[in-house]
Amino acid sequence: MIKINKRRELSPTDYENESCAGEAGIYVHERNASVNFSIFVDEYSVKEGTYSLTFRTPDSSKGGLQTPKIYPSFWYQDNTNSRLVHQVDMDTVIFAFSEFSFWVRYTNGNISSCDFDASTSYSSYIDRLGLTRLKRHHSAIEETHHHKEVFIYDGDPDSVVLRGSNQTSFLVTAYADAGNGALLGWDTFFTSISSSDLYQLSYWYDSMLPASPDPTWFDPPSLCQPSSTHSNRVPK
Repeated sequence: MIKINKRRELSPTDYENESCAGEAGIYVHERNASVNFSIFVDEYSVKEGTYSLTFRTPDSSKGGLQTPKIYPSFWYQDNTNSRLVHQVDMDTVIFAFSEFSFWVRYTNGNISSCDFDASTSYSSYIDRLGLTRLKRHHSAIEETHHHKEVFIYDGDPDSVVLRGSNQTSFLVTAYADAGNGALLGWDTFFTSISSSDLYQLSYWYDSMLPASPDPTWFDPPSLCQPSSTHSNRVPK
C-alpha cells in the first residue's frame, strides 16, 4: 500500500456545504454537474479509491475478456495552485505541478525512485487522461454499477497516452456525481494491437469530495530533486 502523508480518516459528518464550515474547517464546494462540467476544480478522494485493468483473452476474436485486476488508487487535486497527486498504478504516484512532475515509484510500499519530468505538467497530465474536454450526450441522470447517481460525460480519446504501450483509446467515459458535482471516476477503452492486450482502464473514487485538499499532501518525497533549471520552482 502506498501512503503519502498520514492523515485522520474523516467521516461525512465532518463536512458541510459551502455556506458553512464543519468542525474540521473544510468547505465543500458543491456544483451542478448537469451542464458545463469540468475536471479543473479542487477535489480529493477522502478514502482510497480503485483502479482496474481489464485485458482481452488470448482469443480476443470471440470478444472474451479476462477478470479485471483491481488495485488501490487516490486522487488529490488542487486546481487553484495547478497541482495534482495521483496514484497511477500499484507502484507509481505522480506529483504534477504547473511546469513539471515527479514520478515516484514504490517497492513493497517503500520509495525506490523518483524521476523528474520536465515534459509533463499538471495540465498536460490531465490532458493525456483524456479529461480536458468533456462533453455530455446523455440527458438524464444515470446510475452506475457502483450504485451512484451520475451525469455521464465523454472525454477525448485522441488525447489519451497509455504509458509503455502503443495502444490507442477509442472511448473515454467520465462520471460526475449528480449530488455534489465531484468527478467520481472514468473508464478508458483501448483498441487491440495483439491478443491479450488491454481493453479497459478504469479509475473510481467513491468518496471524491469537491473541496480543497490539505496542502501538505503535495509535498514531494525528499528523494525528489528537480533539474538545475527548475530548482527554484519546487513548491515549498
